[in-house]
Amino acid sequence: MGKKRRWIYNFDKPNISPPVFEILINYIYTGTFSNNNEVSLLDIFIAADEIGLFEISQKVEKRLLEIESAWNFPKNFITICNHDTFTRLHEAALKFKKNEALGYLKQGKFFKALEFYEEILKIIPHNAEVQESASKWDLSPYNYGSEEINDISRSTLQELHVERFES
Repeated sequence: MGKKRRWIYNFDKPNISPPVFEILINYIYTGTFSNNNEVSLLDIFIAADEIGLFEISQKVEKRLLEIESAWNFPKNFITICNHDTFTRLHEAALKFKKNEALGYLKQGKFFKALEFYEEILKIIPHNAEVQESASKWDLSPYNYGSEEINDISRSTLQELHVERFES
């Protein structure tokens, strides 16, 4: 965790920025989090988890799970996906992304919804469970007209670099 020199502990934690460390120290002494808009809750959570301050990490995790606006997408989503131990946050992040994609589907913005779906699959290609879950999203309640279907067809053909022959 660190080296002790006489009465001083030297922590070597390059992933913990000074503002995050200051917030953790402030919480230890006062029991409250200081408002620092430059520091994300996820950074505080990761630092508390890394140092072993489980009470703080639990409180921050609870706050992240309750307040969707506390998330910074896509940065936080990518960070969470890189930590296998943050299962509750991982599930919440996927739920937020799914709800956002479904919102676009309800508005008929099919391509925007597909962007979110692709983002999930690109960020976590190694996780077959998440890919399987994302592929099972039920899109049947959403109706699309022939124009949307034609757009999808044209886009798909362009992506595959296939020439389309009109009859």
